[in-house]
Amino acid sequence: MYISTDHTGLYERNGCTVWKTMQDAEGNNCRIYRMNIKRRDYSSILGRQVSGTIDRPMGSAHPRHPDMIYPINYGYVDGVFAGDGAEQDVYVFGPSKPIRTFTGTVIAVLHRLNDCEDKWIVSTDGSRLDKDGIQRAVAFQEQYYMMLGSKGHSEVYHRHQFDH
Repeated sequence: MYISTDHTGLYERNGCTVWKTMQDAEGNNCRIYRMNIKRRDYSSILGRQVSGTIDRPMGSAHPRHPDMIYPINYGYVDGVFAGDGAEQDVYVFGPSKPIRTFTGTVIAVLHRLNDCEDKWIVSTDGSRLDKDGIQRAVAFQEQYYMMLGSKGHSEVYHRHQFDH
């Protein structure tokens, strides 16, 4: 992945290295950053049945950003810990109203490049969602993170990629 910018510091902190300096269309010097991205194997996670707690139900506000309203139920998997030391965060698809707990199947994983944890996508009703549908539903929060994939938002790993 390559990023062109005149900013310094942010990309270095997130694992990028300066590749070279070039001029942009206006003649300004820009740094070109490079990041090597390793594909991760989520086969042990995808298809897994999980249960957990919803701590940010659909329609609730983010605890530190009250203008951010959750259009989807968001919570964590009980007893499974993520890279940040807290329980594994999940977006829960299926319910059309706020819920307190869930049981479902991990159907996808969102991999954040500039964060220490991934976000699991859980379906409670067995429905399969396409990558664009997932991205649209979680963009309210994920737009602030650096990810890969179509339209520059995220890379979503679906179970069928590992069924071969």
